[in-house]
Amino acid sequence: MALKVAIVGTGVAGLTTAYFLVKKGYEVDLFDRNKPVASECSYANGGQISVCNAEVWNTWDNIIHGLSWLGKADAPLSLRLDVLGWNKIKWLASFIGTTALGRYEKNTRKTIEYCLRSRELLLELEDEINIQ
Repeated sequence: MALKVAIVGTGVAGLTTAYFLVKKGYEVDLFDRNKPVASECSYANGGQISVCNAEVWNTWDNIIHGLSWLGKADAPLSLRLDVLGWNKIKWLASFIGTTALGRYEKNTRKTIEYCLRSRELLLELEDEINIQ
């Protein structure tokens, strides 16, 4: 009997993960808030994990910049305080906690590893199904 896996999100990462799990014999169910699947594939990130953008944001400099950007219409990063719910508070606490623990370098290196592996899998997938 095949192991069953549920994947939430049908962007590039979710669909690629499902593809490779099915190849290994898993039974995969895809779930997405939208129907049909892949209708918002990777939303606004262009469907890629890019090594050139692998540096994580968890630095004290970025927190200071972020505070100085609050309320500015032309800020490169926007945080809507008018929509401040429990999930956003938890996310902010986690972001500051990760920064305080000094995980910047470790997390950036891990992200680069994921990016390189993602590239390997993309090239494998292109060869396997003959697409460019």
